[in-house]
Amino acid sequence: MAQSNVKKDGRYTTYEDILEKQLAAGVKKYNTHNRSLFVSSIAAGLEVGFSFLMILLVIASYGTILSDVNLKFALGLAYSVGFLFVVLGKSLLFTEHTAMAVMPVLKRERSLNDLLNLWSFIYFGNLLGGLFFSIILYFLGDSMNLYTPEMVGGFAKKICKFGFPTIVGSAMIAGWLMALLSWILSASKDTISKIAITIIITFFIGVGGFHHCIVGFIEIFTGFLKGYISVGQLLSVQVASTIGNILGGVIFVALIKYGQYVEPKEFMEIYPDEEKIPEKKI
Repeated sequence: MAQSNVKKDGRYTTYEDILEKQLAAGVKKYNTHNRSLFVSSIAAGLEVGFSFLMILLVIASYGTILSDVNLKFALGLAYSVGFLFVVLGKSLLFTEHTAMAVMPVLKRERSLNDLLNLWSFIYFGNLLGGLFFSIILYFLGDSMNLYTPEMVGGFAKKICKFGFPTIVGSAMIAGWLMALLSWILSASKDTISKIAITIIITFFIGVGGFHHCIVGFIEIFTGFLKGYISVGQLLSVQVASTIGNILGGVIFVALIKYGQYVEPKEFMEIYPDEEKIPEKKI
């Protein structure tokens, strides 16, 4: 089995340990009051907006100084800022809870209706927080000269220039990576490790330009407020990126990771003779 780090008792954290944490965390979210879920989700939508603000500030400050390669690297790091706020602040971000929320359903501890209800509160809470952040950017950007409208329009157009299938595929990569982030964070014991893995994974998403349904919404909606994007473009990209994020997290993390799990009863059916059960290597 996969091993990530050593527990305080000297035992390695195993795949089963991580899965148990994911299941426990998922069940805890189902047991959380809907109002708390919604408020925490609004907070995440606001916090992750700092990724877009940081990107705009980097372009405004260093866009004409840095080479294209160095600027792309700097923008990848800037993209990580909002996600660090969310992860360390324990707010609820939709793309972190695609796989985590599905696992209790796969274990038949929660129903599909429960899953859709949980996703709805987190998703629309994130969008509401992102909408508020976009409005803040709309007013402060001009009054404080933080960036130019052309920068916002350029980002929005760049996100919207792809076709629907391409955006779904791009978003699947982002959803896969975000669900992996949640999985790996369950194995992380200290804050430094959580910071490092969050930066690595979200840097990958930022540099690759993969579509994220919450950060992307903030980028596109701000462009819409500035008059660069139509309602049709906004809705089309949002639907495609949401579908892709869900598919990426569910297929490549929830189903595959849970698919590795073997119930004790099933395990004994595979290895009825205890002496033939393979030893777990530490």
